[in-house]
Formats: sequence, structure tokens, C-alpha cells
Amino acid sequence: MTRTYRAFLSYSHADERWAAWLQRSLERYRVPRRLRQQRAGLPARLNPVFRDREELASSSDLGDSIRNALARSEALVVVCSPAAAKSRWVNEEIRVFRALAPGRPVLCLMVAGSPEPGVPDCAFPPALLRDDDGQRLPEPLAADPRTEADGKRGARVKIAAGLLGVGVDALRQRDQQRRNRVLAAIATGAAAIAVVTIGLAINASIARDEAELRRDQAEELIEFMLVDLRKRLQPIGRLDVLDAVGDQALAYFAELGDALSPEDALSRVMALRQIGEVRFEQGSLAPALEAFTASRDYVQALHRADPANDELLFELGQAEFWVGYVAWERQDLEGAGRSFETYMRHTRELLERAPDDPDYQAELMYAFSNLGSVALEAGRPADALANFEASNDIARRIADENPDDAYGWVELREGLSWSGTALTALGDLEGARSRYAEAVDAALRARAIDDSPVLRFEWAQEVTLLAGAHRDLGDEQQARALYGDALKAFEWASEHDPGNARWQREAWRAHFRLAELALALGAHEGAGPHLDAALEGFDQLVSQDPTNLKFRLDRVSVWRIDAERRLAAGEIERALERALQARAEAGAVLRQSEAGTARLEGAMTGETLGRLRLALGERDKAESAWLDALDMLPPAARCDLLEAAVRARLLLHLGRDGEAAPLRARLEESGFRDPVFGLPENS
Repeated sequence: MTRTYRAFLSYSHADERWAAWLQRSLERYRVPRRLRQQRAGLPARLNPVFRDREELASSSDLGDSIRNALARSEALVVVCSPAAAKSRWVNEEIRVFRALAPGRPVLCLMVAGSPEPGVPDCAFPPALLRDDDGQRLPEPLAADPRTEADGKRGARVKIAAGLLGVGVDALRQRDQQRRNRVLAAIATGAAAIAVVTIGLAINASIARDEAELRRDQAEELIEFMLVDLRKRLQPIGRLDVLDAVGDQALAYFAELGDALSPEDALSRVMALRQIGEVRFEQGSLAPALEAFTASRDYVQALHRADPANDELLFELGQAEFWVGYVAWERQDLEGAGRSFETYMRHTRELLERAPDDPDYQAELMYAFSNLGSVALEAGRPADALANFEASNDIARRIADENPDDAYGWVELREGLSWSGTALTALGDLEGARSRYAEAVDAALRARAIDDSPVLRFEWAQEVTLLAGAHRDLGDEQQARALYGDALKAFEWASEHDPGNARWQREAWRAHFRLAELALALGAHEGAGPHLDAALEGFDQLVSQDPTNLKFRLDRVSVWRIDAERRLAAGEIERALERALQARAEAGAVLRQSEAGTARLEGAMTGETLGRLRLALGERDKAESAWLDALDMLPPAARCDLLEAAVRARLLLHLGRDGEAAPLRARLEESGFRDPVFGLPENS
């Protein structure tokens, strides 16, 4: 799911090492619990933090991913140096952030140079000193991690205070109190073996430098895991290299042993999990599971030794989730369910300890959603709906308690959509329509707080789902109006950021849906402009990225509807050419993907091709096309409503009315009246 970033790091790649340190330091920082108890709404952690790792020298503008990340960031942190002051991209990121998010904080970490404007080694980019109109801005206050200034620890506290909106002194005091408790615990343990340690004092003194070096090496390795490993391996595309590097990392941590401070031990847990995430994203599930299991086992041991430590229990839940996620990707629903249940149990225990902790409440929301996803995939939509609704109850509470925070409304919007999907699978189309309407309302609440292009785009997505629900129920007029509203928003978003292919795709899909609906209702002239726009748009997207199967499948849908348009106009030969083109492309996609969407589109293309063959008097070829299409769909008992409608159409074409009858009854009972999927009266 999509989350707001706590911060966006803007930096010159000459300062990449400092940016990596800052990202790691902020994401590993724990906001003191006592401060969170005093100030409701403070997060437990300052993650995620966005740090772009790609060079932009060959680009002419900021990419859409950077603009999206800026729009979703609660603050901007600029790593300031003479190199940053000269960087075109750092300056542009500052300008774009202020334009997209006026009023959100802009913080500075000065790692080199002078704070004095106008001097040759000034560290501040021009956009920090003057606005777009050339008016002078107040000189920014900066944290300075250099030894002679704040030092790393002091700089981190300053930046964290700025992100949290609290005073530096309050945060520094709480941070020091927590550190003192850790040191006191270590001192208490050391006192029990004081006599022995005296005898080893000389050796300890000699080994101190080596131990310090090992800690530095461990920190460097963790940085490599969290920051550089993914970047270096992505262009290689070699899982054997990934495995070798990961194995070496795990071996190094094993060599360090367990004699670590509490903070270092927790860092080891997180580093192991990050190794697993890198491997997971590279598609190597076995070594990913190895890392996740190692992380889980290690934090379990720490938790057994200190069962009252909330942070350890939290990390144990995260590790268990990732073990379950690997099982989910392997379609091991039993294993995924088992891990997600354990994740749920840990989350509930955390809430028993701190029932008002907003982060733990959010974890419970995610836990319910995970269990709902497993149930839906396992063919238990009723169980799935119960879990999704429980998740939504929490999301509603988060949204109601924080009505001015878009995050709660965004999460509620997404959860309501999942409930709509489950209700559709259950055949409750009116209930699904109601959930989608609630999702639109939640999206509007989020937009009222932050009407960013991203949130406007997400609102349009929910409007599209609501339009589909109206179409399912036969309310074509309302569906057409909602599709039109969504199209306007998608086109606005695309104009706002022309380089965003995802936003362009949704605009072309809205054109397609309007054309599809108009054609099904016999409004052929009204379908033409929308269909032509969709044809041109998807040709453009596919030419930009032929490897994107979603773009190719979208174009198959448009080609199929173009064949239907030509058939309605009596252009049977040209319609057949288009249908054959669509079937060939659908087959190419299906050879690379077994996704249900691809199978459904393949079956619909086959149904259209069969009718064209029949119109040409080629009954045998028509039946062959329909039988091939039938094989692409799941058995009747496992079909959702759209699959049931297409399966019933194919069976009726083939004269197998008896097999089609239960499917027809199911569709009628649910109130399914989508004109695009209308059934013939007889074979």
C-alpha cells in the first residue's frame, strides 16, 4: 500500500555518503515513548524516508517518480554543501517541493562549506535563499553533523525534532534519558562480573581499538545492506551474485556473535530483514526466506531474554509478516495464514500493552487486511469480507481521531475498495456499490486536506470503481457520468505531469470504458472519439515500453472493442483482422502471465472472434475459437461474476444451454445487468 514519506532527502551525489547516513539514522531512530505519551500523534519511527539513488545528469526534468515522492513527503531535508549549492537538481527539488507542498517544513543538514550567502563555498542552494520571485528568504537554520559542530548524534536529534515538530531540547532530553537507561542496564550486568572483568582489564584495553573498528565495520556493512546493495544488484540481474553477497553478509553477522548492545542487536535484526527484502524484490524467494527466518529467530531469542521490550516484540511481528509474505508469493496459503495469524497475535499483545499507540493500531489494521487477502485468494469471500471490515473499522477510527491527517482517509479509501471487491465476489452488487461510494467519500476527505495531484488521481480511481459498480447494476447513465468525471481528473493529472505513464494509462482506460459502454448501448458514433483516443494512447504507451504487459493487455482490450465497432458497421473482414490481431497479442501475453485479468481478456477476445467467424459462415472455426476461450476460464464453481458472464455466453454460443442455466440464474439473482456482458436469449 501507498504511504506518505516522513521526509524526502535532496542531495548532490557528491554527498551521497552523508545522505545514506542520514536516511539510515532517521529510519532507525525511535521516538522516545515518554515523549509520545505526552504528545499524542507522534509516530514511533521516522520511516519511510525517500532517497533517490539515480543520477539525473541525462534528464531534462525531474521524473514523475521524484515528483510523486515529493508530493507525498511530509518534509524536505536538504543535504547542504558547495556541491549541493551548484546542483541543478537539488535546487529544482526544493522549488518543486515548495510548489507542491507549501507550508511543509524544509530542513537542512550542512555537511560542508559555509552558511554565509555569497561566499564561494556557500553550502545553501539558491532556492533556499530566494523564492521564485527573487525575494530574499530568511537564512535557513541547519544541523551540522561535523565533529566541531553538532556532531552526528546532535544533528540527528535536530533533524528529528524538525520532522516531529517538537522542541530540540525536549527531544534531546528524552533521547538522553533513553540512552542512560540502556547504559544503566549494561552497567548493572557488568557489575555482576566485576571481579572477572578486572582480571581482563588490560586485554580489554588492548582490544578496545579492534572492537571499535569492528563496530565501524558493522555500521558500514549495515549501510551497504540498507542503501547500496539493491542499487548495485539491479543492473546485474544475477541471482547467484545476490545469493553470494547475502551469504557473505549473513556469515559476517554470525561472526560478530551475540555480545552486542541492545541497540546494535536490534540493528542486526533490521539488517537481516533488509537483506531479505532486497532478495525478495529481486525475485529470489528461497534466500529471502532464509534471511527473514534468521531475522525472526534472532529477534525471538532477544524477545525471550527481554519479553517486556515493546520494540523487540514489534520487530518480531515485522519478521513474521515477511515470512508469511514469502509463503503468500508461493501461493502457500496455509503457511501465509499461519504467519499472518502470528503477526496478528504479536500485534494484539502490543495493543494490550499500549492500547492507544497509533502505530500499533495501524499494524492491527494491516493484520486484518492480510488475513482478508488470504481468505479471498482461498475462495472464502465471506471470511475475507469480515477481515476487511475489521480493518476498515480501525481505519475509520484513525481517520476520525485525526480528521486533518490525509493518511487515515487514504487507508480507509483503500480498505473500502477491498471490501467492495469481496462483496462483488459474494454477488452483493448493491453492497459493493455502497462500499465504493464510501471509498469515494474517503478520497474526497483526503483531497480536502491535501488536494495534491496524487490524491486527486486516487480519487478518480475510486470514481472509476464506483462507475463500474453502477454499470454492473445496469445504471448506464450514472456509470457514463462517473466515467466522464474520472476522465477529466485523469486528463488533468496527465497534463500536470506529462511524463507519468501510469496517469496517462488511466486516462486512456477511461476513454476505453466510455467507448465500450457506448458501443454496448448502440451509440456507435459516441464510441468513436473515445475509442480512437484509446487506440492512439495505448499504441504510444506500448511503443515506450513493449515489456509492460499491462499496457499490451490494455491494447488488446481496445483492439477487441475496435473489432466490435467494425462488426457493428458491417466491416466484417476488417473486424476479423483486428480480432485476429487481438487474439495473437493476447496469446503472447498469456505465454508470459497467468494472471486472471489476462485469461479473462483472452476469453473475451475469443468470444468476439467466434462471432466474427460465424458471421462469415465459418461455424467450425467459430466453435473452435469459443472452446479455446472456454479453456481460459476457471470452472463454473470458481468463476467470479464477470467470468461467469463470459462463460455463460460461450456455453450458449456452443449450444450447451443446460450448463449455462445455473450461471444465468446466478447473474440474475445478483442483479448483474452490465450491458457489455449481456447474454443472448438462446443458442
